[in-house]
Order: sequence, then structure tokens, then C-alpha cells
Amino acid sequence: MKLMEPLQPKIVLCELGETDLPGLQSHSPFCLKVHRALGFAGLAYTSRHAAPRAFRNLNPAAQVPVLLIGEDEVVADSTRILARIDRLSRAAGGPSLLPADPRARAEAWLWEDYADRALSGYVVAARWADERNWALVKKAFFAGAPWFVKLLIAPRIRSHVLAGLVARDVLRSGEEALWEDLRRSLDQLESRAPYAGFGSLRRRPASPTSPCSACSRASAPRSPPRRTTS
Repeated sequence: MKLMEPLQPKIVLCELGETDLPGLQSHSPFCLKVHRALGFAGLAYTSRHAAPRAFRNLNPAAQVPVLLIGEDEVVADSTRILARIDRLSRAAGGPSLLPADPRARAEAWLWEDYADRALSGYVVAARWADERNWALVKKAFFAGAPWFVKLLIAPRIRSHVLAGLVARDVLRSGEEALWEDLRRSLDQLESRAPYAGFGSLRRRPASPTSPCSACSRASAPRSPPRRTTS
């Protein structure tokens, strides 16, 4: 697909730091979703990496991703960002992120919402609750931090994250029940996923609004965007 740089405004994605894992542009599933949406649309963009609190002036919630468009447009929240990318893509003559059929369009957004609200909890639990992954997560998020942050602050942050998972009813019944729920959810998603077209999980890389964007790191954008970092 030919990129649409001449017809698009400047786009900057404010996000977490890059990963060292091939095919995984971000440790955040929400930032990853935006990366893949921009790639699907073929829109050129740059990335600005920092801790979420560094972008508080752009998003008072101090959360990423945040998308900067042109000189003065700021869009926060990954769902709103995808809707804006869809409009940018279509305005530049590119593909829509969503199907034209109203029923299919509604289902695509429902899948995206399910990934954000349900599957994301499994992703967080796999990283922060599972002892087999904690060492890697600690390295990814705190590698450059001072020793006292690694020793004292990182465990406190982990405890806070785990408490949040219990409050969300993700970990309330324990890890064994959590993984059983995840296996059941993935089995049902596999049986429900379309075989072809937008949102397909079986015959081509996941579309940016499919649940696979939140639970899989292996799929890649359909059309790799041109991206630089700052």
C-alpha cells in the first residue's frame, strides 16, 4: 500500500518506551493497538517515548497512548484514537478500520471493547501476578531506575497492580481460576472469530480492533507504517 504522507497531517504517538521484542512495538496493549491501527491505515507517524506522567499536560489522567495530530489536536484514550485514525485514513483515501455494514461495524467495536475491558485484565495478570513473568516485567519497566526503586518501589507498585486486579474481579478467585477463565475465553473467541475479512483471527494478522491485538504479540500490521522516534 502506498503511504499517504502528502495528504495527512503530522502524527505523533505519545507512548511508553520501546521493547526489545521483535514484532512488539509496546508493552502497553493500548499503545500496541494504536501502532497496529496506524499500520493498518498506512499513516506515517513518529513516536515520543516517556513515562505516562510525562504526558499529564496532554492528558490529565496521565495515561498513554495520546495522539498528537497537526499543530493543536490532542486525542487521548485508545478507542477515541482509533476512531480518529479511521477518519484520517478515509480522508486520505485509505482503508476504513471498520466494515461498511452497520451490523459488522457494531460487532467489531464490541470486540474491541471486550479486549479493552476483559482481555486486558488477563494480560496485566500474566505480567504482574505470574511469578514466571515477574522478573521480565521488572526488567522491562524498571531496568533504568535507581537501585532503591527496583528494591523498594517496584514491589509496592506490583502490590498496587495486584490489588487492582482483585478489585476488577480478575484475580479475586486466585490464579488457577484466572487461567481457566482465560482458556475458556480464548476457546470461545476462536470458535466465534470470522474466517475472513476485517477482524479475522485465523487467516491474516489481527485487525487493530480485534481481541488478538490485546492478547497476542505475534501479529503485525497489514501495511508497516513509516515510523521514527524522538
